[in-house]
Amino acid sequence: MILKRKHMMLVTMLTVSMALYGYGQQMPKADRGIHLSGDTISLHFTVYKYFPFITADINGVKGKLLFDTGAGMDLELDDKVLDLKNGKPKGRGFVGSGQAFSVSLYDTISHISLDNGRLTYTDAGPVGGHDFSYMNKITTDILGLIGYNFFKGYLFKLDYKASLITFYKNTPQRSANKDFLTNETLVAVLDFETRKLINHPVIRRISGNDTLAIAFDTGQLGSLALSPDMKKDWSDKGKLITKGEDRIAEIRSFQLPGLADPLSFKTILYSQQAASGANKAIGITEQNTIDLGYSFLTQYKTVWDFDNKKIYLLKP
Repeated sequence: MILKRKHMMLVTMLTVSMALYGYGQQMPKADRGIHLSGDTISLHFTVYKYFPFITADINGVKGKLLFDTGAGMDLELDDKVLDLKNGKPKGRGFVGSGQAFSVSLYDTISHISLDNGRLTYTDAGPVGGHDFSYMNKITTDILGLIGYNFFKGYLFKLDYKASLITFYKNTPQRSANKDFLTNETLVAVLDFETRKLINHPVIRRISGNDTLAIAFDTGQLGSLALSPDMKKDWSDKGKLITKGEDRIAEIRSFQLPGLADPLSFKTILYSQQAASGANKAIGITEQNTIDLGYSFLTQYKTVWDFDNKKIYLLKP
């Protein structure tokens, strides 16, 4: 999303039918929105560092778009790389490390192609735009990102092993028959809530005297911000392993509500002050927070159902 912590940014599989992939699907002329249409659509992605990117061609410029559930808009483009016309100022955004940037709105984008033409849009819009140079250390050909409004009304299955995101239109029939679980091994179902932002799943965990807000986001490795007392307690018990000055730490024996077995994964440590801006925007008021990103998500296939507020964990 536009509000991000410092390290937050944001597919090859066996041959499957063209109908599944939605190959060459183009939005009707009457609909200028950049969003999904149809029942089931799949897009390939490639991971750079720990961020999933979908290949794109925007007005003839080839590059990649970050798939970031933390972003609210359908599409945000790098208006310092792409030659976008007639932008209207819409305000300012910032990343957690303090960089600020101007945000503009562009009425029309002539041509958008995703995943080598599997989805195309012409004379589409509007879209947001800002300077994405803060992500150049991840990849130099980033053209922007894909966010929540692109797939609003759909649930999606994220499969890092197959490098594939499959979107399913959310209907009452699908909620009942759960065809997205066909031939899958279900590990757990996580119930979540949303607060100020509908694209940010949050689970509140209470363990003894400790209260922890657990969030989920594809646009990061994972992040952790604890009070000094809780950080010391976790370290003393061997639940938090740090190495020197390295901000990447390991969490061990973490108990996620709804999941029987404890987890271990990597995360990036933040001060509570550094995490406060994004937490405030999301509506997280808990003192201690953890975001589950790439290091957690790659341990499963995950299905994200925002309409019914559930995340399904499947055997990878």
